[in-house]
Amino acid sequence: MVVESKGYNVAKVVVSQKLVAGESTAIGNKQNYDKLRELVASSGQMRVISTLTVSGNDMDFDGICMANLYEGGIEFSTIVWIGDQTTPKIVGGQLYMDGNYLKCSINYCPLTVANVAKSRTKSE
Repeated sequence: MVVESKGYNVAKVVVSQKLVAGESTAIGNKQNYDKLRELVASSGQMRVISTLTVSGNDMDFDGICMANLYEGGIEFSTIVWIGDQTTPKIVGGQLYMDGNYLKCSINYCPLTVANVAKSRTKSE
């Protein structure tokens, strides 16, 4: 995993491991996590570059995500056109420390009125 910022205070996170939708993957260490928290605190966003596996299919993912700090880590989300290109998708997840490992839990779902309503109900 590489975390860098080219002078814009936006973290660019290059993840060499495949991120599997619905699973948690170890991607880094405490040093990576501390740098990410610092950059997210100042910009509220990050760029994530990785391979995302959904239902056994690998897709290249390169997205600018809105990011928030919360007590347990960093949460992020974005809307992208990947896969079938007919329906926008919501990609989001959490970055958090688990022992000595920085882990990423990522989710993926089509952007539909029903999914947006379900999401709003959970957060209210």
